[in-house]
Amino acid sequence: MKKTIITLFILALLSCKPNKATTEYVRLSGIDSVCTLTFSGDIMLHMGQLTPTKRGDTYNFDSFFKYISPIWEKADFSIANLETTISHDGRYSGYPGFSSPAQIVDALKNNGVDVVALANNHILDRRYKGAISTLKTIDSLGLMSVGCNSETGLGANLLILKKDNFRVGLLNYTYSTNGIPTPKGINVNRIDTALIKDEIDYLKIQRATHIIIFIHWGNEYQTYASAEQKKLALWFKQQGVDVVIGSHPHVIQPIDTANNIVYSLGNFVSNQTKPYRDCGLTVEVTLYNDMRKSKINPTIHWVDWMRASTDTLKYQVLTIKDTLHASNKKYMIEAIKNSQKIID
Repeated sequence: MKKTIITLFILALLSCKPNKATTEYVRLSGIDSVCTLTFSGDIMLHMGQLTPTKRGDTYNFDSFFKYISPIWEKADFSIANLETTISHDGRYSGYPGFSSPAQIVDALKNNGVDVVALANNHILDRRYKGAISTLKTIDSLGLMSVGCNSETGLGANLLILKKDNFRVGLLNYTYSTNGIPTPKGINVNRIDTALIKDEIDYLKIQRATHIIIFIHWGNEYQTYASAEQKKLALWFKQQGVDVVIGSHPHVIQPIDTANNIVYSLGNFVSNQTKPYRDCGLTVEVTLYNDMRKSKINPTIHWVDWMRASTDTLKYQVLTIKDTLHASNKKYMIEAIKNSQKIID
């Protein structure tokens, strides 16, 4: 089980405005040899996913994460990309303007997620109201967020995750917000090499032992990294970034294990049922104090659309170890094998 998080610089709960100082989170374990983090891909809520999760006047998404929860719980810090905004007015919507019940954030917390990454192309789908509601919901539940904030200034929109002797700098950026301009009072981290270099340098000044970038980039449904992704990833490594984790294409892309680059985690859960879009990665990153060593270990998972009734589907995310729980074991195994070929 995870140990208690001690907040050194606390996000202001009511105003949702972080301190200008970088926010640090400490996890105490008494063991300083390794630090583990997990990263999970695109968590999307299309309208078809809401019906089976409705419970009276509320929603419960815990079934989505039941079989992944042990992986998240085991890590020192678990990070997931939330690709929707949060609404409290009941006006929910799917693609192209995502707005979802707050209970999805409850489910992330209940199942072991610590950090919600928000720099993606859907964070401004409901403009200022949606972004600030998302930030306040995450903050009110005691979770951390990165990539979007209600404050500006160097160091205001990044995290330092601290465990014993580890100070892990976490950065989060997106290629776009689908043409929606950033409203006043909201800051979304865009892919801007000048900004990124400044924030990497800032983390070095803050004595970060490791630096990880979680980036929303690439071409949708393309199972290989683009030339632009490869060029930018190389530049990250030249700046001293230890691990690069990608999201957005909605399919898995190759992993450069030698350089600790995951080009795309693919979908975590969504209503996209076509081949390759139904599988994703959760990557465990292990960091070592010894000369800033790090390694990555990917787990492929598959979204199972179980027929709950004649007109309703029930969603669960399964790894290969959970095959016995699959509604279509043969199809699941084949889907995971096909995705494995991409990263081998």
